[in-house]
Amino acid sequence: MRLQNGESTRFWSANWTPFGDLTTFLSGTNSRMGIPRNAMVSTLYSNGVWCLPPATSEARIQLYTHLTTLHLTANQNYYEWKIEGRVHNTYKTCTVYDYLRESKPDVQWHGAVWFSKAILRHTFHTSLVIQNFLPIRDRLISWDLQVDDRCLLCNAQPESRDQNYFSYAFSNDLWQTVTRRLQLQPSTTWQDTIDRMISLPSPLPHRLLILLAWQATLYWL
Repeated sequence: MRLQNGESTRFWSANWTPFGDLTTFLSGTNSRMGIPRNAMVSTLYSNGVWCLPPATSEARIQLYTHLTTLHLTANQNYYEWKIEGRVHNTYKTCTVYDYLRESKPDVQWHGAVWFSKAILRHTFHTSLVIQNFLPIRDRLISWDLQVDDRCLLCNAQPESRDQNYFSYAFSNDLWQTVTRRLQLQPSTTWQDTIDRMISLPSPLPHRLLILLAWQATLYWL
C-alpha cells in the first residue's frame, strides 16, 4: 500500500508501513494505544501532525520514527508491488510466481511442450509424461505399492513410460498412422521421439501441426 490520504487504509491491519501488520508488530505492547481496531490512518493525522499516544516501547519508537517521514496528501491511496527491488504498479501473477517458486534452469524440451497455440491440457500432460510423473505401473512399484507390473493394455510386458510411448504394439500402430499423415518418419523409442520433437525444423506451420498431433496422441493414449 502506497499511502496518500490514508482514508481507506486501516491503521492496524493494512500493509502501509515497512513493519507490515501493526497488530502483529506491536503485539508485545499488549495494548491498542486507545486506537480503535477499525481506525483509518487518516483519523490519526491532522494539520500535518500525527495524533498518537507517547511511545512506550521500542517497537512504537521504530513506528513513530518512520511516521515522521510520512505526510498525508489529498491524493487517493494506491497499491504497488516491490519484488527484488523493482517496483510494479500492476499485479502480475507470472512475476509473483517466478519470485516465489524455486528457480531452475530451462530444460531442453520446453520448446516442444510449451508454445503458442498449444492445447493447455495436452501440454500439461506432455510435461508429466516427459518427466515420468504419470502413475504408471513401474513408478507405482518404485513407491513400494503392491501392484502387478504388467501393462493393462497388453497384459504381457512390464508397464513403463517408454513401453507405452511407443514401443507397445497398439501405441506404435497409432503413432505410425499419425506420422504417416504428417509425412514424418516415426520412431519406436521414447528418447528418439523426444529428440525428434525438440529438433523439428521449420516451416513453422508444419512443426506446429506435428507437435499438436504428438501431444494429442500422448494425451489420448
